[in-house]
Amino acid sequence: MIETLMGPRGQWVNLFEERVWRAGPGVDLPYRFLSPDQSAAGQRFPLVLFLHGAGERGDNNRSQLRHGVRRFALPESRTAHPSFILAPQCPAGEGRSAGSWLGRHPKAGNDVNEDGVGGLLAMLVELVTATMGQYPVDSRRVYVTGISMGGFATWALMALRPDLFAASVPVCGGGDPGRARRIKDIPVWAFHGSNDNVVPVDYTRRMIEGLRTAGGNPRYTEYPGVGHDSWTPAYQEPDLLDWMFAQEKG
Repeated sequence: MIETLMGPRGQWVNLFEERVWRAGPGVDLPYRFLSPDQSAAGQRFPLVLFLHGAGERGDNNRSQLRHGVRRFALPESRTAHPSFILAPQCPAGEGRSAGSWLGRHPKAGNDVNEDGVGGLLAMLVELVTATMGQYPVDSRRVYVTGISMGGFATWALMALRPDLFAASVPVCGGGDPGRARRIKDIPVWAFHGSNDNVVPVDYTRRMIEGLRTAGGNPRYTEYPGVGHDSWTPAYQEPDLLDWMFAQEKG
């Protein structure tokens, strides 16, 4: 797949501008930024936060584009749904709470509480809100999606800031069903493979059950016989983008 990113078929990668979010002295978060290729005076655009999985951690500001996010860069996607895309890269780090979207930045040196404050989740929120302040973002149409480790972070960010996101697409992740009531009003389309031997499918099933019990109406697609890479069929769903971009906060 790396060859695809770097070869002629991977030229779409160059649509994403390389940037760094500086959360503090020496605390940098590499990210890629895609702008809509059309604009008009006074027009505002949706914003999508894409969160990669554990296999794409690092600091090369490239690996995070390996899976899933390409769907947003396709010409037909950019024409039908012009939007801003943020694709940050989680540092690898070491230790129990480092190297995960749910942990801390390895150079931050601060603790992470149960709501993610003091860690990478808070930095992601800062990145989103800073982008909203700098660019013509439609604040009613901010979305979050992620795969595997990024799927866990997608669920966690909804609970951390349910006021911020208009919809979410968690793929092969999981969360805390006890917090389902907090996010029950956020439109969710979740995906998982029934044969996932990395993140058990029950992780998503429990979240969906929790949301429905709390009065939510999540959408759930489970792929029979598919393993951990359920992001491949998920981001190829024909109506995924139409569904997501149709959601907006009241």
